[in-house]
Amino acid sequence: MGTLPASRNRPGPDSAWMVLILAASIPSSCLQPAQARDGLTIRREPATLDVGGDMTLVVLGIDQTLLVCSWYRGAEAGIAAKWILSYAPSATPQKFYGPAHTGRETVGPTCSLHITGLRGTDAGSYTLTVQGPGYNQAISMSVSFSARPVPWFLAVVVGVPLAVLVCVALLVTFIVCKRRRGSGTSNLIEPPGERTGIVPK
Repeated sequence: MGTLPASRNRPGPDSAWMVLILAASIPSSCLQPAQARDGLTIRREPATLDVGGDMTLVVLGIDQTLLVCSWYRGAEAGIAAKWILSYAPSATPQKFYGPAHTGRETVGPTCSLHITGLRGTDAGSYTLTVQGPGYNQAISMSVSFSARPVPWFLAVVVGVPLAVLVCVALLVTFIVCKRRRGSGTSNLIEPPGERTGIVPK
């Protein structure tokens, strides 16, 4: 089991919460599969993501017996450098932040992860671990940015000049080729007597 670095909101040494968070560092391969507990799913909102926008990974099906949940970047849990944050719901909820926390990530009562000011580096997988009495599991979700179609006005602005340039290039090529053909014909040497009808002896 790896150990997590000191969080920016670490409680006192006698707190039991750090023990739970350290337990969440168990590799995801050792955790129960996500479908082991019915109904636990992650939904991304909004469906289309833009750089500079916001994103929420909404968690559904959280058990009321939840003791602590943690978010990691990547498809595996338990990697200390990838730990974003942890949330411990209780009478006095506590939040703990890991080295992968950029200041743009927050977590709510349902363990949903909200990220503001999206960057290209935010694309990839995210893993949630949940712990409670008798269960300890992980579930992952992949996030990508959707490529939006080029606006019609931009297509017109770019397409029309490009079409004009192609037409001009074709016209110039046609004129040059025609002149070359005409020039080649005029430079031909006429046989003697072609115009006068006099045949040399």
